[in-house]
Amino acid sequence: MKTTVTANVVGMKYHGFTPTEALRLLHMRPSLAREPHNSHDTNAIAVTVKGDTIGHIDRRTAAIIAPLLDSGATYEIEIGEPVGQSISAKITITQDLQRVPTPNICATHTIGIYAIWGGDDVYIGQSKDVQNRISQHWDQLHRGIHQNPQLRQLWRELGSSRFSAKVVELAPKFKRSLELARWLHSRECHWIDAFGGLRKIVNADFPQPVLDETAKRELQLERDEAGPDLQAMERKCSDLAQHHEKICTALNEMSSVVSKVERFWGIFNSDKTETEAEQARRRIPLLENEARKVIDKRIALQGKLGDLKRHLFIRD
Repeated sequence: MKTTVTANVVGMKYHGFTPTEALRLLHMRPSLAREPHNSHDTNAIAVTVKGDTIGHIDRRTAAIIAPLLDSGATYEIEIGEPVGQSISAKITITQDLQRVPTPNICATHTIGIYAIWGGDDVYIGQSKDVQNRISQHWDQLHRGIHQNPQLRQLWRELGSSRFSAKVVELAPKFKRSLELARWLHSRECHWIDAFGGLRKIVNADFPQPVLDETAKRELQLERDEAGPDLQAMERKCSDLAQHHEKICTALNEMSSVVSKVERFWGIFNSDKTETEAEQARRRIPLLENEARKVIDKRIALQGKLGDLKRHLFIRD
């Protein structure tokens, strides 16, 4: 069974090569050399030419293919083009594997939220075709190329027999693609929380919305329509922040007047300074009350602004 993964050759500068020099050398039959005792990364894979190290496979890809190479898999490497300070590559891994059957958990084209159990650990996902997505998970796990490192590790440690899957919530019918995308995103986040959050499950991060082309167009129309409201709310938040700053400045000035008078206990205070201090004492609670009101208005407005941005999938 053959599997091709994309990778980047990195760290050429550390070995004394510019990307241009490294590219020329890497076209001369490069090899991969595992470095399990590398102090920086036990999954390290050096890229060598005639025994000389030119660079290393990037850390993310090395974590995937190192166990495959350690288990006896063979490989072919095809060098690509420079990408910044790295060089792209395709690595084809050949493994002697028997196919593992995928659990049949629902009909094809079932839309919803699913869970994968690896022993007692859980992974949550969403799909517009759950059964097909589960098949992809099982294939990638069996090949050892799944993007989730914890699931990969669990599969190696427990084996396929300890893995199972289930639909945890079916999607209702929606007229618009964007409504479905919002529902899937919100319910995936909900189920991650329901299973204990990221500290309890093996998802690497909270999910991002998955939008097809139709949903992207619908979202852009909503963003265009909401644009003036967003700008107005952001300006109002900025105005409230500036107003609060002015109130705080005035409060500091009033407090300074009172403090100066009280510090001298009236010995060097004139009638004028005493009057100013008394006026400041009366003014301070009014300013404090005004500051609280401004803060409350700003918090409420920021909440509405945040809700609108989340609805439109806008990240700050």
